[in-house]
Amino acid sequence: PILRAEHTGLSEQAEYSAEEFRAAEAALSQQRQAAEEARRGYQESLFAQREIVNKINEIETSIQRLSASISSLEASIGEAEGDLSGYDETPWQEQLQGMLETRVARETALAAARDEVEAKETQLRELDQQRMGFEAKLAPLRERIHEVSLKEQEARMTEEQYGQQLL
Repeated sequence: PILRAEHTGLSEQAEYSAEEFRAAEAALSQQRQAAEEARRGYQESLFAQREIVNKINEIETSIQRLSASISSLEASIGEAEGDLSGYDETPWQEQLQGMLETRVARETALAAARDEVEAKETQLRELDQQRMGFEAKLAPLRERIHEVSLKEQEARMTEEQYGQQLL
């Protein structure tokens, strides 16, 4: 019985130790998993940090290029403004004004010429209508002249016939 009691005590102790071992193993597994996740998270954060640093470097490079471009453009604008301030546009303005005056004078002359052409066309239409009226009046006169001419010819022929009959 003592051995049995000792055996039962030892079995319980072994079972308790096995449970503690399993619990310790489970806790160790959880800690390993947590450590692995922490390591993975750390690596991801290092990768993200490298990407961010690369992006920052790219942006800084772009900013430097843009700054150089802006400086170059500002210098070009300064040169262009200097060149522009050196130009005197007065002769161009005078020439432009002269050309505008010439244009106005030509447009006025053109308008007058158009008015004159229109007046001549109106006059021509009136003369054409008069001519047509005269031609319309001449037609009966021509017919009358033709008739008289035929009668005169007939009278001559009759006269000649009488003249031959008398002979």
